[in-house]
Amino acid sequence: MNTVSPEITIALDNLWYERFRGLVFEDYEKLSGDGTVRAEQKRLFLEGLITNPTLDYPELNFFDSTYRARALTELLADIEREEKNETVKELYQAKIAEALAMVRMLEAAKLRDDIAFSKEAHYVYGDLKSTDVDYVLLAVRTKVVEMIEKGDGEQKAAALRLLALLPEVNIFGDEARILLPALLPAGPKVLEAESVALAFKAELKRLGIDDWTVLVDMPVGISNFSVSQEYKAINIPATKVIVKRAMSVRKLQGLIAHEIGAHVIRRFNGTKSKLKLLGLGLDGYIKGDEGVATYYEQLATGANSFAGVARFFSIVVALGLIDGQKRDFREVYEVLCDYRLLFKRKSKNRLYNVRSLAYNDCVRIFRGTSCTTKGAIYPKDTAYFTNRAIWQLVHKNPEIESTFRLGKFDPTNQKHVSALKKLGIL
Repeated sequence: MNTVSPEITIALDNLWYERFRGLVFEDYEKLSGDGTVRAEQKRLFLEGLITNPTLDYPELNFFDSTYRARALTELLADIEREEKNETVKELYQAKIAEALAMVRMLEAAKLRDDIAFSKEAHYVYGDLKSTDVDYVLLAVRTKVVEMIEKGDGEQKAAALRLLALLPEVNIFGDEARILLPALLPAGPKVLEAESVALAFKAELKRLGIDDWTVLVDMPVGISNFSVSQEYKAINIPATKVIVKRAMSVRKLQGLIAHEIGAHVIRRFNGTKSKLKLLGLGLDGYIKGDEGVATYYEQLATGANSFAGVARFFSIVVALGLIDGQKRDFREVYEVLCDYRLLFKRKSKNRLYNVRSLAYNDCVRIFRGTSCTTKGAIYPKDTAYFTNRAIWQLVHKNPEIESTFRLGKFDPTNQKHVSALKKLGIL
């Protein structure tokens, strides 16, 4: 199937796109830290020498929030005054409002104002839906009950501690078993980052995408695969991370489907569409982007659960939606150690690995904050659980999958769908 769209000569937003592209940025990239500093904070935390880590944000020193806010506000005024297409105008209004909220969010991070940061972050990424919270809590409780019965001694103790926190709910029939494809064989191990990089480069070449780069261990010390929309780069961890994760051919195929088959292609096709803004993403697109990316990943690998449950659960715990008690970094970490232990077989380094994983979970949701204000978080990772909504959407209407790669929008967002229909894109 051809996944790359032909280019549209004249886009509806030609007048505004390049100007906006020069101002847009990826907020999470500005919240990364120095690898050495972050590693030392992790060591001190895991050894119990500090209560909460102090996360550094060196990128914020180079982020001019005053300039960005002024330029975005001026662009918005010009669009509202001159743009004749009401749908295009509305889409840019919403996207610029989101960008301005991101600017305020990063300025709050620079000032260590956790409350202001969290407020803007929730505006950008949205509040949690009660139906999603219920599903995740039910899923966690199901695993807890299972491990009370089948786990080893440490797992049973962790499961009992979690059970005391969880609300009283009934165990449910797992929807994931109905919607998800069966897990495929793992295949042989992949032992080198360069081999992974070559596979990614080969896929970009096959698709005729030549304006993206594949980087290994840049920035130094990264532990996750990611794409930088701002710099059009695919970031791959170093060989030691690949080996530690026991990377298999199945996992590699899934990552390629996730990073290139969704994130890169949606950017590539969006910039060639009737609305170039689809290359950068409509407001709130990240939910659809991660939902679609994990959908394609699971198509390539199979799966036994929806994506994003663990990350969503960590946010539920921090916000106090599990028991009414908001938590800081350390308090969330203690709960996540028990949760992560449920999924780890007994091994020599199991407890350290669980603690390391729980720490990394907490960094993802507390980045941008001081880590000390209870319930003040960065909720971007709720986007991964949109995976469930995407599978439900395809189950109800299989033909809708053909629209997923048109650009960066959220197929579950009716405002997006309605606007793109008005523009003749859907």
